[in-house]
Amino acid sequence: MGKVCIVLGCRNRDSYKQPGIKFHRIPKDEGRKELWIRAINRRDPVTGKVWISGDEGARVCSVHFIDGKCDDPKSPDYVPSVKMGYGSCGDNAVSSSKSVDRYKRAVKRTADQKERECRMQLDFLMTADGKENDHLPLQDLLCNVELEDKNGTILVCSKC
Repeated sequence: MGKVCIVLGCRNRDSYKQPGIKFHRIPKDEGRKELWIRAINRRDPVTGKVWISGDEGARVCSVHFIDGKCDDPKSPDYVPSVKMGYGSCGDNAVSSSKSVDRYKRAVKRTADQKERECRMQLDFLMTADGKENDHLPLQDLLCNVELEDKNGTILVCSKC
């Protein structure tokens, strides 16, 4: 059987051979699977209970992700969220793109913070007279930084 997108109202299937459309399986990880099922929000028309296809061909197509499926739980693409077939607006691409921007800013902030901390530690090592800091292991203090010390030695983090 072919791959079929199970999002309400989506008619994408692999037999249509649309360029750029990928199909993603429902995750096996129970926590993530539950999030996907809630986002898909399919209901049995008779019982009203949440429904998920037991068919191996049932997938969610790439149309329902902002930038593509992501394995980072902090990413807005961890769960499908675009054109989910319900809601008042039908397409929440604007709020989704804001989520992606917010996620990218958070990742950059974290990297910048790590770099600032490393630079401060490195400055401390380079400005101290060396006597009271001889006991500090240099590689434990450096992280993700390449700087040249007073002697022209390039210091690089080996941990990151």
